[in-house]
Parts: sequence; structure tokens; C-alpha cells
Amino acid sequence: MKTLSERVAHLLSLANGSKKELASIAKVSPPSVSQWINGDTKSIQIEPATRLAKHFGLNHLWISKGIGPMLAQRNESGLYTTGDEKNADQAIPIKPKSRHQERVDEIVELLQQTNMEGLAVILDRAKDAAREYPLAKKTPKLSP
Repeated sequence: MKTLSERVAHLLSLANGSKKELASIAKVSPPSVSQWINGDTKSIQIEPATRLAKHFGLNHLWISKGIGPMLAQRNESGLYTTGDEKNADQAIPIKPKSRHQERVDEIVELLQQTNMEGLAVILDRAKDAAREYPLAKKTPKLSP
């Protein structure tokens, strides 16, 4: 993914194909997202790129200019950064994913690669996740 248009297409897939959702995350107008896609713009300004990076756990320099690895990397302090030593001064801390979100992402990835044998693995992992992170039970309110 060398061009901005290709990188934005990837971001769109992460945002369920919605230009409006991507614009909302980046806090820009939907026409700006269209300009990124159409190639009218060659890079994304750092502020919207940083918002997208924090939301998706990606490298803001990769989003903005195609520099460095796509994924943000965890440093020795446990914060997510660009992982690009040449641009370390531009690194930003990115909120790490919760354990719950990591489990959900793992299951989604399995679903994307699945075949019939994989379905059994996915169901087992989903059951494990459900046991580990049960939904809060609502107790009915009693009227006096």
C-alpha cells in the first residue's frame, strides 16, 4: 500500500466501508475523505492521521505519508508508537487495546481465514472469551 488512496481504502475497510464513519473518526469532512481516495491529496495532515492511528492502532506516519510499518508497535514503556527509529521524535503514544478487544480481533481474524475446521476453533475461542468476559447481568427493578 504505497499510495494514500490504497492506505485510505484499507482504513475504509476497517471502518466498515463508511466514508462518513472514517471522517467522523478523523474529525474531517466526508469530502476530505473523498479527496484522499481520489488522489486529490497526497498525504493526510498529522492531526487526522493521529486520530485514525489511535482509533485503529496503526502508525500515524504510515497513514499520513506511508512512512514506517503499518501497525503501531509497543515500546519498552508499554506504549504504542510508530516503531520507526528514524522518526522517533514524531512518535505518539497510542492507547493499547484492551484484552477484550484483542480477543475480539483474534476471533474476527479467524473468521476471515476460516474453513469448516476453523469454525470449531472459532466457537471454542468465542466460548472461552464469553466465560472470561461475561456480559453484565441486569437485575429487574421491582416496583413497590
